[in-house]
Amino acid sequence: MVVTVDLIGKERLKKQKYRLRTILQLQNRIDQIDTELSGPGGLKYSDMPRSQGTFDKVGTLISEKMSKEKELNKILPKFETEGKLINEALVKMGELPQPNRGPLISQYCDLLRYYYLEDKPWEEILESFSFEKDDDSKLRLVHKWHGKALTLLKESQI
Repeated sequence: MVVTVDLIGKERLKKQKYRLRTILQLQNRIDQIDTELSGPGGLKYSDMPRSQGTFDKVGTLISEKMSKEKELNKILPKFETEGKLINEALVKMGELPQPNRGPLISQYCDLLRYYYLEDKPWEEILESFSFEKDDDSKLRLVHKWHGKALTLLKESQI
């Protein structure tokens, strides 16, 4: 019987990054709805004729908030379990022997963590490695490191 292990690679990392973005968007929208609901329901005066149809803004906002919270609660468990697995894989990767040249294994781990788990843009990643963010050669170098880091991550799981 052959047991297949689901390796953590670029696709799983990208899915986790997408989950993070979705969670942040949902949380921001829920916060916006809370702000709208907590504020006074002030009347807007206008000389324009009013619509004869009834519109329950509070009810609509509450139903939207409930649907967003339901969606958020659906994503969070997968995000947390996948995050633990990815962090464990990064710890395993950190145990690999250091290469003779190039960046340290911990820098590769940091690069993957910054890009996929913290959703930092490349400019911030360059700054965290003390590179100039306008230097294209350093950006190309960090992209090469990214490819090498993904390869090392797969190697550490085999």
